[in-house]
Amino acid sequence: MLVLCGQLDPLPRVTPSLLRELWPMLSMRFIAQLGKTVCLQHVHAAFYQIARGLLLPSTLLLSICLLPEQRFSVFSIAAACVTTAGFMLGVGNEAVSQTSPLGIFLGIVSSLLTAFETIVIKRTTSKSGHSLVQLVRVTAIAALPVLLVLLLFNKEIYVMKQLEHRAAMRLACLILLGSTASCVLSLATLLQIKVTSPTTHMISSSARGVLQSALAVLLLKQERMSPSRVASLAVILLGSVGYTLAREMEQRREVAAAAMTDGSTGMTDAAMTGSIGMTDGSGGCAAALSA
Repeated sequence: MLVLCGQLDPLPRVTPSLLRELWPMLSMRFIAQLGKTVCLQHVHAAFYQIARGLLLPSTLLLSICLLPEQRFSVFSIAAACVTTAGFMLGVGNEAVSQTSPLGIFLGIVSSLLTAFETIVIKRTTSKSGHSLVQLVRVTAIAALPVLLVLLLFNKEIYVMKQLEHRAAMRLACLILLGSTASCVLSLATLLQIKVTSPTTHMISSSARGVLQSALAVLLLKQERMSPSRVASLAVILLGSVGYTLAREMEQRREVAAAAMTDGSTGMTDAAMTGSIGMTDGSGGCAAALSA
């Protein structure tokens, strides 16, 4: 994928100045990805999106604090509260069954890290002069040595050496497939955050999370979707849809207000032009009479 991205857009020279410019995004993307992985290790795949159900509220709160240009109505905040209620519903029923408190805690931490990551990406893509393909490539290259160190530290590389040929080939295919999907998803994520907003990105993440939970139940035999999990996902999705509708209404009001402002400005300019023309005309008549 790095070679393909290089054909699409040449990679800028990786200089210390480039790393200083992009280090907030590089570090936060790696930390957020690490948080997602650790969280998934401690919760079931079907419960993963519920454990990270605070994505939208966390992103909205951080956007208010760190992005002053972002404005949110009461309806948007109420929709985020509905999403929070869905998270509490799922956690409250799950705490007495099969998910450890550590997994729930890691889900909350992962939500905060992912929310902060989207804010950093929004700032970086707004100010950086590099293309999205270049940003994806630089991120992948910067993460490569860190991942190699983790492979050695966790002794996973020695485990891979002990695999049989068939198992090793299956693992290689899974790694290739996952890396390709991760590259495409990273490019789509950067593009969406750049052209929209962090909170809008979290809306699509919520919808994607419901699909991931359904696929986990279908493809992984040990995963189960209990009624409480279904109800929790439904409430989280309902809050996300409510937030989308609220933001759509806000944008329509902003467009209408801008149109009215432009119309009134045009009428004012026309009136001023007409008054100037009348003044010039009366001045010409007065000059003719005096002559």
